[in-house]
Amino acid sequence: MIKLIIPNEEYLQSYKEAHKEYVDNNVSTYFFTDTSSCDIFAKFDRYRNGTDLPFNRVAEDKFWLVDDEKSISLARLQFESD
Repeated sequence: MIKLIIPNEEYLQSYKEAHKEYVDNNVSTYFFTDTSSCDIFAKFDRYRNGTDLPFNRVAEDKFWLVDDEKSISLARLQFESD
């Protein structure tokens, strides 16, 4: 079954694999947060709560579209609010 979820550790490996596939194939249509440069879940929480954001950024919710095999689709839904 396909689900829309808040990003979490259970799907982190699939996220990393999707990121690597994009880098290996020079795909630039989707922005991945580099898991080696920061704690992505802490970053996503900051954006969700609107705390310590870079200049000109607004709070946003990030979701992953996942399936039962713990794979992440190559899309991300992002809703911005002010």
